[in-house]
Amino acid sequence: MIKINFHNGLACPFFVCDVCRKPITVPTMAMVAWGEARGGDGESITPAHVHKGSCLDVFEPSLPVGHQLMTDELTDHMAFLLDNSGFNAAPCLKSGIYPLKTIRD
Repeated sequence: MIKINFHNGLACPFFVCDVCRKPITVPTMAMVAWGEARGGDGESITPAHVHKGSCLDVFEPSLPVGHQLMTDELTDHMAFLLDNSGFNAAPCLKSGIYPLKTIRD
């Protein structure tokens, strides 16, 4: 899931594992997971953001019967999300139009 944490007066969005509820701080150690969609065009699902390993293992049995686990690496999923939304973050971040907000500062 995505949460917003307030830090130094800024609203800082970050990912939280849908299983253990802890922040995802290493994107390469996280997955976006969902059950195989069997719907038609235009239907949608809500994926889960989970840590790799035990959190993903806990998530899988929660899928509806007969649904296969589908996953994307979190880093790949973010690229797909930005692309599918018509958004290219790099120029905006470099220009300073949208200053980078981080909870690590």
